[in-house]
Amino acid sequence: MSNRFAFFDGLWFLLVALALIGPASRADSWVSESETRRVTVADTIQMAQWADRGYFLGGAPTGPVGLFSPDRTKVAVVVKRGNIKLNAVEYSILLFRARDVFSSPKPRVLITLSSSSNRDAIKDLKWLDDRTMVFLGEQPDEIPQVYRLDTDTGSMEKVTSHSTPVVAYDITSDGQTLIYESVASRLVDSEGVKRRGVVITTQEPSDLLLCNSGQSFDTPDRELFLQTKGRAAFRIRSHDFFDENLPLALSPTGRHAVVAVRVSAIPQTWGEYKDEVIRSSVTDRKPGTWSNVIRYMVLDTETGVLDALVNAPVSWADYGFAWAKDGRSIVLSGAYLPLNISDPVELETRKTHPFVVEVTVPTRNITEITDEALRI
Repeated sequence: MSNRFAFFDGLWFLLVALALIGPASRADSWVSESETRRVTVADTIQMAQWADRGYFLGGAPTGPVGLFSPDRTKVAVVVKRGNIKLNAVEYSILLFRARDVFSSPKPRVLITLSSSSNRDAIKDLKWLDDRTMVFLGEQPDEIPQVYRLDTDTGSMEKVTSHSTPVVAYDITSDGQTLIYESVASRLVDSEGVKRRGVVITTQEPSDLLLCNSGQSFDTPDRELFLQTKGRAAFRIRSHDFFDENLPLALSPTGRHAVVAVRVSAIPQTWGEYKDEVIRSSVTDRKPGTWSNVIRYMVLDTETGVLDALVNAPVSWADYGFAWAKDGRSIVLSGAYLPLNISDPVELETRKTHPFVVEVTVPTRNITEITDEALRI
């Protein structure tokens, strides 16, 4: 079944590409069919393309190009193009009907948003149900927030109203529980900073230059917030560093969430792992700065308590996870296991390579699945 869907998704990539390159460009009437001229810089700026960072950088897309609705009857695609007159980049959500796949499908434009910053106007699109979608959205002179979109009516409403840019999120299918990461308030420029300046401690020069952009190359200092129905969003505090490029996912029931963090205080015993990234981070790191060592944390959404899921680091090469459908356990790949065991053979195995394991929540019982180099 999964192979058939993978083939169908790939077929959609090709068909939607043909729809965008062919009929879509003619409908826009940028150039009449009878006119022949050289391609200009303006043409390349205004050309529709996939709104995916990986594709933009010349690599493979970072996620699915076509996002199927839960009932598999509709597919949503996000595209972007430059608007020279507005000096902005326009992002649009296109909706296709799956039954029209072999009949030159023409999409319905659900919504178009413009971004005048370096951020995406539409990002991290997700289906809540067969009618409702959520995404990170930004409009001119505004900062990114989570939005909900009704695909039947085209109406959009703001789900978050955070004071700084929201950079990553996850939400349960019923829309009742939302977890998100935002830019730390101290990284956002303000009138006070303009008047009094900023204290330089562990920041890199690139961080100082990006203080008002919502980005930080060398200090992924983000803040984590939990928002549930009937309760305002509140901050989940941690000594570790949050990073929007690392996994963040609620369980299917919304009872727990798994968050990958960059470890702040690395135990000296972790230097015994044979992983060079981990070993070098234990010894070669400035105090008070983030590290290249990551581990999984689990959040109890009822109590707001954030604890280590496994008290051990994670391999960059193989990390990944998948929640069980009942939300009671999670399968991890690239997971190193704790070194607090007496068996010398098992201890050496744990130092040498990571495992694929299943961890029950909240008991933290660990079941080894395999020590092969597999990734979820």
